[in-house]
Amino acid sequence: MSGNELLTPGPDVATELSAPAPGSALQIPPGGTMQQVRGSYSTAVQVQQPRNINGVQTAVLAEARMAGETFYYGWGAGKNLIEGGSIGLAMAMARCWGNCAIETLPVQDTADAWIFTTAFVDLESGCTVSRQFRQSKRSVVYGKHDEERKDDMRFAIGQSKAARNVILSALPKWLKDQAIAHAKRGVREKIEKYINTNGLPGAIEVLMKALKKEGISEDQVLAKFEIASISGMGVDQLVVLRGDLMAIQEGQESVGNLFPDLEGEALSTELQAKLAKKRKAAAAEAPSAESQQQPTTEPEQSAAKGDDYDSQDEKEFRSNYYEAILGATTTKQVEGYRQRAEKAQKDEEISSDTLKAVMGYCADRIEAIKKKSGK
Repeated sequence: MSGNELLTPGPDVATELSAPAPGSALQIPPGGTMQQVRGSYSTAVQVQQPRNINGVQTAVLAEARMAGETFYYGWGAGKNLIEGGSIGLAMAMARCWGNCAIETLPVQDTADAWIFTTAFVDLESGCTVSRQFRQSKRSVVYGKHDEERKDDMRFAIGQSKAARNVILSALPKWLKDQAIAHAKRGVREKIEKYINTNGLPGAIEVLMKALKKEGISEDQVLAKFEIASISGMGVDQLVVLRGDLMAIQEGQESVGNLFPDLEGEALSTELQAKLAKKRKAAAAEAPSAESQQQPTTEPEQSAAKGDDYDSQDEKEFRSNYYEAILGATTTKQVEGYRQRAEKAQKDEEISSDTLKAVMGYCADRIEAIKKKSGK
């Protein structure tokens, strides 16, 4: 059969199949069933329930909203931060896609790694995609396990990643991107609900404690987002960290893959020194009368404008706070941002000018919230 081998049939299995006409699907005799065909490609077959792409999309996005942080994680740092789908997302997409199979071919066992070759077969369209994944036998496995158990875990991780990679490669990228966005939206809603009750500082504290239990330092978190202080984190960063934490806890990824190593400490120190240097330079030069009287035109210029205002890091801090405060829906949330800004200024992480700007944002937002609620 053109290089294909039909496995030995059982009872009621079609053993004689006529070659399909060009452009038509392979037909199965009434009452018969199709067994697996092994070869370099798969012929499209007629299925009982053809795929409905709109139904697939609806099902995937519904699962993503409920699955939340189990469907994504991020790696890299700063502008190089990349988000990807988890094995949970990949399996959900394959399940909702339907009429497909994921096949693992014989594993290549080398001295220092296992090489997995996994194929995704779309039975309905006949499309077959294969990918290889190399899993190192020396990869770090956390936890108090003996070496044999660690090898089992390494092998299982490699097998999962091979399946994840081929599924996400074969299925539409737009579907994966939409699923990750919906998963993050569900997590954001949970975080915002928690913040409404406990404030943003409380949410950050809880998450940082959970990360610390997994061996992740504050400096590694700072390096991942290229920020100078934990107080500079917002909901967006918390959403990413929730996905990272879940991936690590479930053994899908390691701390080393998702967070920078000890270089994170140097990066954090560099950012802190940069801010301190610019604050010192600003303090040495008093703002001119013209700059004090100049009218403000941007939202982040609601406070008095000093020389320190031109600091790129200070501008980013104010911009992040402005967006976060603008999105606050309760005065308690706004108060949490105000307290964090005061602490950041006390710890000399931001200048007094930036603190004044944040106080202005907070006052404006509180007034807007009270007007909206009629209080």
